[in-house]
Amino acid sequence: MDTLIQGQITKISQVAPDVTWFLRDAGLSDYYIIKLYDEMRGRALDLVREDPYSLLDIFPRLGFRKADEIAGRTGVGRSDPRRVKAALRYRMSYSLSEGSSYVRRQDLIQDVSDMLDVPRAQAEEALGEMVLEGTMYATSVAGEEAVYFYSLFRAESRTASRLVSLSAQDAQELKNVVDDPESYLRRFEDERGIDLSGTQRQAVLS
Repeated sequence: MDTLIQGQITKISQVAPDVTWFLRDAGLSDYYIIKLYDEMRGRALDLVREDPYSLLDIFPRLGFRKADEIAGRTGVGRSDPRRVKAALRYRMSYSLSEGSSYVRRQDLIQDVSDMLDVPRAQAEEALGEMVLEGTMYATSVAGEEAVYFYSLFRAESRTASRLVSLSAQDAQELKNVVDDPESYLRRFEDERGIDLSGTQRQAVLS
């Protein structure tokens, strides 16, 4: 049926019946079914079957609670690693929306454990896997263990590198540009909504 459909999908009648039945049964409204099918076509079923939480990447406003409900209806158990990893991503994304680029590791683990009613050890294990997969990055900030999205940490590292380049070969060059390098860095972070780690800050000023 996919090959017969051209252009944008705007009506539920344009969606393949088997897709409509499955996604309705999973708890998706016709609005989301139309949007998902318009973007994914026949891959819509595979996406929801393989990882229902990936819907949050396409529809952030769907919310974790609704994605969790859909996942449960499609057979994802309460202790499924996909569920725990999705909760970790969701908690991190919430932190970003609040203006922080990282979360204290212990806070992240505790929040997800409470949110899903799963043991802390399970949240720790899922986070460890995400670090190994390259989704998350664990480091030290102000003497505490912190977790970043890896892509955001890389972006901040590149920012730090650019700041280092401003200093030419040493911090003295930066001092020639501004009277108080520490204050300059704090202002730079505030203006861009980022938090350089201790390592990044040291790289700029050393």
